[in-house]
Amino acid sequence: MTVPVSNLTPEYIGSPGLLIVDGNCFLRARFDALERRAKKKCDKRTAPELFSGIRMYIENLQGRVGAQKSMILFDLGHSEYRIRLFPDYKGDRPEKSEELLSFLKAGRNYFKNLVRSDPMRWQVMMFDNMEADDIAAFLVSSFTSLPDLRLWLVSSDHDWLQLLEEGRVLQVRYSPGCKSSLVWDEKDADQYFGLPCRQWPKLSAFTGDGSDHIPSTGIWPRTAHEWLEKYDYSLEAIFEHEPEAKAREKEVRRNFELTNLNGKIAAERVSPEETEYLLAWAEA
Repeated sequence: MTVPVSNLTPEYIGSPGLLIVDGNCFLRARFDALERRAKKKCDKRTAPELFSGIRMYIENLQGRVGAQKSMILFDLGHSEYRIRLFPDYKGDRPEKSEELLSFLKAGRNYFKNLVRSDPMRWQVMMFDNMEADDIAAFLVSSFTSLPDLRLWLVSSDHDWLQLLEEGRVLQVRYSPGCKSSLVWDEKDADQYFGLPCRQWPKLSAFTGDGSDHIPSTGIWPRTAHEWLEKYDYSLEAIFEHEPEAKAREKEVRRNFELTNLNGKIAAERVSPEETEYLLAWAEA
């Protein structure tokens, strides 16, 4: 598929839709742009004006894809679950500045206020010490009970590509211009990873993921590809039949848990009553 939002055909915008938005992706992009422009002394916009611009982008996108509602997700601290598994997870990233932390907090508050003003159109989800990725996985899993609802994942994060599902879950690859943002489907994600997108965490279990500072196990990507295809993407079968993989089993299992998004982490924080509310809200 890989088409600009402006070129979407009616078949993609005819179903009820819901945007699941990576809030940190937007806020960080606007903060970085603000810093660049401040250095050039060419931008005097305030933070609320920038947040309003994000809202306008999302509202524009809602109209273009036929979505009636938006769920904005935010990271809140480091992933407690992944840090326990691997203390150096994302350890190569610089600490956030006080200015950035203040900007992110103000952005979260802006969208919380949107929920108060129009709760049928907007919702926000975040949990202490949890990444937005895990909340997105939880929502994608939970909304399977609403098969006619098309989910649009709005983010530039490649981790979210593993959540795509033909016809039901698409990704809008964010760029500053709404019209030029590209829409990817499951086939695009398969091509990007070189294997079925839902199986990508099993490949990265062997190869690591440099963007999150997850180390390689030392097994070549080509070898991992061959094993996955040979054993029908079963890690257990690979451990059983390939001694080289068995020798690295602990590392492979750790890396898989670090990259796999299954929704269980967020599900532990959401009560059955809250899940029912989310389903009713999305369907209304």
